[in-house]
Amino acid sequence: EKGPDDDSFPKDRWAYKLHPDGNAGSIDGVFLDKDGKERPNQKWQAIYQLKDDYLIICVDLGDPPKRPEKLTTSSMTKTTWLYILRRGKVK
Repeated sequence: EKGPDDDSFPKDRWAYKLHPDGNAGSIDGVFLDKDGKERPNQKWQAIYQLKDDYLIICVDLGDPPKRPEKLTTSSMTKTTWLYILRRGKVK
């Protein structure tokens, strides 16, 4: 079993809320400390799209964060990241 004492365990954890502003495709998050408590000064805003086996997330980690308008990083700030995740089978 993997846990926080294992080197392969994720170092960053966060909590999130889907559609916090009432708009489909929006997500807000906050980083958590090692005890699972929110770090209020480390928040982020994002948009996402789920299509087939892909989850695409465009997130802004700026201070303060500003929700991206499009799923792209071209012409965005250096605090904007685009993640493309693909669902796979566990072996």
